[in-house]
Amino acid sequence: MGKPLRTVEPALHRRFFESQGIPVLGQLEGEAKVEGGDTIWLDERTLLVGLGFRSNREGVRQLNALLNPHGIEVLGFDMPYWGGEAACLHLMSVISPLTDTKYLVHPPLIPAALWQLLKDVGIQMVVAPEDEFTASFGLNLNVLPTSPDHCIMIDGFPKTRAVMEASGTRVSVFAGDALCMACEGGPTCLTNPLVR
Repeated sequence: MGKPLRTVEPALHRRFFESQGIPVLGQLEGEAKVEGGDTIWLDERTLLVGLGFRSNREGVRQLNALLNPHGIEVLGFDMPYWGGEAACLHLMSVISPLTDTKYLVHPPLIPAALWQLLKDVGIQMVVAPEDEFTASFGLNLNVLPTSPDHCIMIDGFPKTRAVMEASGTRVSVFAGDALCMACEGGPTCLTNPLVR
């Protein structure tokens, strides 16, 4: 983990996975860091990682060493400085997959090379409104797909909800002021699968 307060989490996760019979391929060592919020599965063979203050090149190098033998390539993309070291700008702060081929995005903070890759592979970009992104520090993109073209999101972002619905995505909302808004986290933090 890139945040000192969260350094105990990988060991806790490993113990839980092992207790549930979930296979563990390995772990990152030394200075390597990759947080889940910086990862997006582009497809079954390609894992995207945002490189910033929470995830680093050594983490991507070690992930490639673990995953390449299984036919998976890990691609790292430099994230912008944006709010600085204390801010939590993950890759999934600016890209939220809605389906395998449709993403909710905030283009100004997406690395140019990643934007081009997403266009090249045919990802449909649903652009979230700038004013709601700025007012919420990106929490308007904090959505969780529960099935293809259906997601849940924090209530209070009607423009973001409208652009998703206009693209064919069904949206359910919940009141997240006390938990999500105060803690700078939300449903998108539940996106990555444990077993693929």
